[in-house]
Formats: sequence, C-alpha cells, structure tokens
Amino acid sequence: MDFYRQTFELSPDGLLVVGNDGRIVRANARANALFGYEADELVNRAIEVLIPQRFVSGHAQLRDGYVAEPHARPMGAGLELFGRRKDGSEFAVDIMLSPLQTEDGTRLTLCVARDVTERKQSEKLMRDLLESAPDAMVIVDGKGVIRLVNSQTEKLFGFPRQELFDQPIEKLIPQRYRAQHPSYRGGYHSNPRVRPMGADLDLFAMRQDGSEFPVEISLSPLKTAEGTLIVSTIRDVSNRKHAEQVMLESLKEKETLLKEIHHRVKNNLAVISSLFSLQAANLDDEGMKTILRQSQDRVRSMAMVHESLYSRDLAAVDFAEYVTNLSTQLIGSYSLSADQVRLFTELEPVLLPIDTAVPCGLILNELVTNALKHGLPQGRKGELHLALRRAAGQTLVLEVRDNGQGLPPDFDLNSGTSLGKRLIRSLIRQLGGEVQFLQASPGTRVVLTLLLPEKSTET
Repeated sequence: MDFYRQTFELSPDGLLVVGNDGRIVRANARANALFGYEADELVNRAIEVLIPQRFVSGHAQLRDGYVAEPHARPMGAGLELFGRRKDGSEFAVDIMLSPLQTEDGTRLTLCVARDVTERKQSEKLMRDLLESAPDAMVIVDGKGVIRLVNSQTEKLFGFPRQELFDQPIEKLIPQRYRAQHPSYRGGYHSNPRVRPMGADLDLFAMRQDGSEFPVEISLSPLKTAEGTLIVSTIRDVSNRKHAEQVMLESLKEKETLLKEIHHRVKNNLAVISSLFSLQAANLDDEGMKTILRQSQDRVRSMAMVHESLYSRDLAAVDFAEYVTNLSTQLIGSYSLSADQVRLFTELEPVLLPIDTAVPCGLILNELVTNALKHGLPQGRKGELHLALRRAAGQTLVLEVRDNGQGLPPDFDLNSGTSLGKRLIRSLIRQLGGEVQFLQASPGTRVVLTLLLPEKSTET
C-alpha cells in the first residue's frame, strides 16, 4: 500500500478522490498546490469549491449523472473546463474522470486535474497568429482532416469555418484531382518537410460554389502532443496569373512585330543589294563593277544578320551558323567551286546580340573577301579555314586563314585609305577589340579578338 500511497502523493497531476455525495475524500500534494489549499484542507469539502461560481448551479446535476453512469473520461475530451483556486482566481484545466471501488464496495471517483493555462495561451497565440495572417491558413491532421482554419480561409473559399471543421482537405480541391490527392497527402505525411510557395507546381483550389482558381500553397509540419499536424498557407494567385497571361500575350505580339521588322529590314537590304547588281550589269567599267559587288556583299552580310534574327531567335544571332552561311555565299558570289576553294570550319556555338553581330559580320565579310580576292586570286585553288572559339572569360576569337600567296611585305592595316581597311579599323574600335594580320607560311592568318557582352552565351 505504501507504493500506491507514494504514487498518489507524488503524481505530477492533481489527484482528487471524490465520494458519490460530491465530497472530497482525499487530495494529493499537487492538487492542494494547484488550487491553493493547505494539506488536508480540501478533505470533506464539496467538489464545487474548486469550480468557478458561474458553473456551480449546474454542476450537481452533471455530477449526479456521472454517478448514475460512471465511466472513464479521458483528458482533452473536447471540453473547455476551468478550476477555481482558494483565492477565487480561475485557470484552465483538463479533467480526467475514472470510477473507483474500494474493498468494501464503496464507489468513488478519481479526478485527475491538470493546469493547461500555458497550453491554452499557446493555442490562443496560434489562433491569433492564424487570424492575423494575410493568407488563408488551413491546419490538417495526419488523416487529412481539417482541424483549424482562419478567417481568410472563409473569405477565400466561401465556407463558414464550422462547415470545414472535421472535413477532409479534399473538400477544397477540384473534383478532377480528388482521387489522386490522398496518395500525395500520404506521401507527404510519411516524410513531412517544409515546402515553400511557388515550388514549380500548378495548383488549383475550389470554392464553395464549385468555381476553381489558381493557388500557391506552402506546407509546414507542426509537431504536437496529438501528433504531427500540417500547416497549409494558401494564396490566391488569380490576379498574378492573369497579369502573366496578359504579359505573355503582349510579348508574343511584340515578338511577331519584331520578326516582321527584321524581315522587312532584310527584304529592304535585299532590294538594295539587287539594285547594286542591276547597276553593275549596266556598267562597262570593271573597277566600278567591283566596287558595286563589294558593296552588294557588305549589304548582304547585314541582311543575313536580320534573317537569322527573324527566323530563329529575336534576342541573339547564332554566329557559328552565320559564319558558315556568309562564307559559303561569298565563295559562290566569286563563282568559285568547291574544287577551287575548300572550306574548313572549327566553330564553337556562340550567340551574339545584334549590335555585336552586325559589325562582326561586316569584318568577317571583309576578311573572307580579301582571302578570296587577294590570297587566292585568278581562280587559284586553295583552302579557306574559319575558326570561332571562346578564350578565357568572355573573350571571343574569330580566325580567318588561307594558304594563298600571303601578305605583301609592306602591308599595314593602319595605313592606307581603301574602304576595306577603313571599315575594319572603324568596326574594331566600335567593338573594342583588336585584329592581327599574320603570315601563315603559306598564306595569311587574321585573328580578331574581342570581349563579349555579358549576355552573350553559348547555345
């Protein structure tokens, strides 16, 4: 008996033994401290001394009903209970009831009282935080049953909160997703972790009236004495999705417009190129014909940039493809066959913005033209090597090499007034790059180096 007596006295909860007449038979030390009484001061007092005055009148009837049908009642049985201390102050309690019977057949009731003031304060703080949240907050248990919602949930979904309590979370999900959702929910609950909003998921919710709307949802596990709860923060993103759609449609319209502009610029440049060709056909002066053909090639090199933009990517030019197309066209424009000039390319994929691609294209046009016209003159057979590569950082290297007769001994890019030299010098300054003309033994090797803009990327 000493063991049971010690267990009774040392219990961390307040223990009270009450007779069927409602009088306290025994109270342990924790019960005395909980209600503010000295040792044995509660013995033979009515249990109602521990109940707030406003509940006393109805308590005798509840007590008699329990005595008539005694049964175990666990703590936290969905009741909001309060205790009263000796000084009249009140506090929140959980009460467990369990029927007892002594050896002589006397029926008693064991009351276990626990102060839950801190827990209630924590719950109130959570409720206050939920209510102050700008987003809808829904808390569900491990079975997906809704346990708590805030006022924003009522506004967002159109349900009174009482209609959501104890309902499956699938009540807020469109019908077409409900069959699969329990498996997703179960998978999350087996491995709960924080999932932020905007996690690359297209999610939809359903209001009380059946209408659907796009949402973003964050999930956070919350460990409690009753098990792990899942806190869902739900945000209506209808306005943002609509704005994104409007922006996307606007971008598509602008993309169509830009493609049309580049197409028209290309066509206009093609007209100018054709005019040069027609004019050259009506001339007898071979010098003038050469000038017009060179001008035609330059215009055509710019037209090809615009053609690349409207046919593939408005933002940048695939310069490796451009190098191949331009050099092939220039070889054809000089009526040279594949047997006469063999073209070799080593081209890394590089994207260039239009303000870099156009001057680079014009420089390439001059270098390839010089190789065909001066390095391999008068139908001389030879090779043309073109290389495009990235060096350290954002450095781009473009190399043109032939195996022709090489540079004249007195060649100097910075001297002379030919249009080709002046054009190369001007465009190099515009790009902030540098160019080197080197003897290749045999032939000529020209290396163009420039620093790419930050947005230039590999394909």
